[in-house]
Amino acid sequence: MFAAIIRHGILVSVITLILLILGIAAIWRIPVQMIPDLETRVVGIETQWPGATPQDIEKIS
Repeated sequence: MFAAIIRHGILVSVITLILLILGIAAIWRIPVQMIPDLETRVVGIETQWPGATPQDIEKIS
């Protein structure tokens, strides 16, 4: 496989350059939203510690 790449070096270089140019063109065409619309998220945490008060658990976390 590597021998074929070395034998056809110019072809491999041209294909690589074409792929590079197409990749750069694709990057410019992809729409990018810098600040996406995000909904407010709520995270709930549930712990089990028998006999502990909410204040005890809050101190540890």
